[in-house]
Amino acid sequence: MLARMPVVLVTLLLSLASLLECLPSKAGQYTKQQSLISPVAQTQPEIQGAALPQTLAPKLLQDMAWRSFVPLKEVRIIRTEETIVNGCLSIAPPDVPCNAIALPGWKVTIEARQNRFVYHATKENGFKLNGLASVSPAITNQVLEDASWRSGLPLEKLQLYWVENKTWGDGCFGLPGVGSCIAAKMPGWQVTVTDGSQQRWVYRTGLSHTVLFDPDASKITKKVPSNFTQGTRNAVLQDMSKRTGIGRSQLQVILAEPKTWNGCLNIAPPGTACTKIGLEGWRVVVEGYQQRWVYHVANGRGLKLNGLESLPRSLMRAVLKDVYPATEAPPPNLQIFWAEQKVWTDSCRGFPASSPDTCTKGEFPGWIVTTTDGKTRWVYHTGLLIGASLHSTVTSEQFHSRDLFTQTPP
Repeated sequence: MLARMPVVLVTLLLSLASLLECLPSKAGQYTKQQSLISPVAQTQPEIQGAALPQTLAPKLLQDMAWRSFVPLKEVRIIRTEETIVNGCLSIAPPDVPCNAIALPGWKVTIEARQNRFVYHATKENGFKLNGLASVSPAITNQVLEDASWRSGLPLEKLQLYWVENKTWGDGCFGLPGVGSCIAAKMPGWQVTVTDGSQQRWVYRTGLSHTVLFDPDASKITKKVPSNFTQGTRNAVLQDMSKRTGIGRSQLQVILAEPKTWNGCLNIAPPGTACTKIGLEGWRVVVEGYQQRWVYHVANGRGLKLNGLESLPRSLMRAVLKDVYPATEAPPPNLQIFWAEQKVWTDSCRGFPASSPDTCTKGEFPGWIVTTTDGKTRWVYHTGLLIGASLHSTVTSEQFHSRDLFTQTPP
């Protein structure tokens, strides 16, 4: 019968028979041949130089699984490279001295789902995780962007100083003022940014998303001159506390610089006519509970919140990303047109309730953010805190309106 079959079909049947021989004869039994055709075994790591010792590889895989919260069976070594390391395994903060010795070792890249970590390993001196080489580009970009916003420095003046892998105790990464937190441990990073001086901006992050500022761990030089009056300080702190619900003791003025304003205190939507007069005053920056607000103060003439400067950059990025579907490229002129702080009187934040009990009464601070591409405007009602997630709803006949409700950071 086989003689009458086409050669291709005969080959296919023989291959299938060979494959069936590799199936276990009983549940839980696997032959040597079957293990050779498993997906993990088919993927061989790229090796440069001597191979990693067999006793070291399992330890590295287990460490990666533990740090990433990924099952061990989904962790694999994808690259090993011979290298020479110093007494710190060439992994230490810039100001930490290390023994200038030459230890033979390996640079090992390990993958666990979407995470890719780099280790430095030696046969006799153990191994270390290289945080700077392992933190994702997305986290790096978000951290530097936020540090630039907080410091007022351009991105090119900032750089990562140190990155350390962490396991946070909850979904808020142990930081206050973020909102309700998932009561579960979270893998992530502690990322420190520097401007080359003694200043440090420290962040707590997830492995691939959510960036939260850690003011207590940061070292930031306050710039408040002696002629900045206590009365002006109190007025600014009181306004921010009232708008956000954050206690005054949790807020601090980190910058006050003299300025001259026009009749609108230099804060008005584009196209608004403002009186061209010179009002002496201050530009004041206040921080607290992930917020960084900028006020314009005119001596004896009151104050205004600068919404465009105060809107968190992660929230701004989320709004702009939501305007167009992921399948469409947004136009290059898409931008934030205006941002106004708002305290809503219920949890629906100005959107119609689906039922009488849907909206909880109370004070819910947030933002009204308007974006534009030059032709159309999209208005967003948002939560206040960094880490808000998007929930889109069309509510206007003239332009799109979508709601970002603050939720627990992932």
